[in-house]
Amino acid sequence: MKTALVAAALLCVTNAFADDFFGGLKKLKKGLDTVKEKTESEQFKKAVKTVKAVRKGAADITEEEEHYIGRAVSARLLSNLPPVDDDELNAYVQSVLQSVAVASDRPELYSGWHAQVVDSPEINAVSAPGGYVFLTTALLRSLEDEDELAAVLAHETAHVSERHGIKAIKASRLASAFKLLGAEAAERLSNKDHTELTDLFGGSVNDVVKTVVSSGYSQDKEFDADRIGSEFAKRAMYDPQALNRFIERTGARKGGFLKTHPSAKKRLAALDEDPIGRPAGYAGYNARKKRFAKAMNRE
Repeated sequence: MKTALVAAALLCVTNAFADDFFGGLKKLKKGLDTVKEKTESEQFKKAVKTVKAVRKGAADITEEEEHYIGRAVSARLLSNLPPVDDDELNAYVQSVLQSVAVASDRPELYSGWHAQVVDSPEINAVSAPGGYVFLTTALLRSLEDEDELAAVLAHETAHVSERHGIKAIKASRLASAFKLLGAEAAERLSNKDHTELTDLFGGSVNDVVKTVVSSGYSQDKEFDADRIGSEFAKRAMYDPQALNRFIERTGARKGGFLKTHPSAKKRLAALDEDPIGRPAGYAGYNARKKRFAKAMNRE
């Protein structure tokens, strides 16, 4: 009952919340030119104060801290990927993300789940810690239906749910930050300590950005995101086989989403080892086809 109530509440506020978020993203992109500025902001100081002593790695990062790291990562991503100023399109993608996220293992994050379409000729989708998901215009054009959109979003949701981005931060860097923060409260740190802390958390952001954009996750993490994401899609009453269709159709292309993922052949083989069937009662849903066509201007 609790889960159903949470899901209903989240779905009811999706459009209003999406409007606030998109406006916030634009302000974030304009206002955060460097990670240093972000770490010195009042919001990040608040997150810093929540850090407890004797912590060692990514598993010890709280959801609030994950949120602020994700915001900083998002600001860095948006410096190279301009957000698309299309409220209706963004709201549509947000609504599909919300449906999948509610069915995920982490339906409630510190600041919710957020989707943003970005302008890029590369077929790509990336996610930042804390529930920030970005899809390129090229990827949207390559999709055939809402089920495929949900499958891609579910894959990124799985990365966030499994905290893959946070786990990309070097353990040595986190250990140093936690040791420094555990020494005394953030407001009592010396100027030298503040500088060191800024460098440590700035490096953490760099670790995540490098992983999600350049080097990619390990094959095991990508296979996990495919499998777990397909399960999330099924729970949300989407066809989990849509991911297989998308991978098979776009597998021959290069760059973007495909550059940082295992080969299509390997991903499909891994998915076929333990195939996830359609949810009971799945019927294709004509309403989904219509709203997808409208959102993509394919009517």
